[in-house]
Amino acid sequence: MRVLRTIFLLVAVFTSSSYGMGYYHPRVVSS
Repeated sequence: MRVLRTIFLLVAVFTSSSYGMGYYHPRVVSS
């Protein structure tokens, strides 16, 4: 499904940017 794939993509990008900023978010990792 495109929706799930899009959400996963957004989460992956958000997680990457978060690590790049040196910021750790438990919720992002759990989801």
